[in-house]
Amino acid sequence: MPSRSRRVPLLLLVCSVALSACATPSPDPVDNEAVATAARYSPATADRPIFDLDAPPTMVDTIFEVEGAKLNAVVYEPQGAGPHPAVVLLHGFPGFERNLDLA
Repeated sequence: MPSRSRRVPLLLLVCSVALSACATPSPDPVDNEAVATAARYSPATADRPIFDLDAPPTMVDTIFEVEGAKLNAVVYEPQGAGPHPAVVLLHGFPGFERNLDLA
């Protein structure tokens, strides 16, 4: 353990460093339009989507035939020119509800 004569200067040094850190000006707040837009966005308000009119989203009913059996399908294609990543979802088919809760 340091002697009392060494602790006092060490304590003074630590306090002076801490006080000098308090005197440092804080950085300017970010003035960025993207940050302001993100702050205004609320998923609860359900902002209207922006559609690409040249390549809008589509939904097509189709039938695939595999070894003589027919498989009903609904193909959802997102907006934009693509290429788009694909997900193949095989789901039970109790009726023709279209399972829109999954899209």
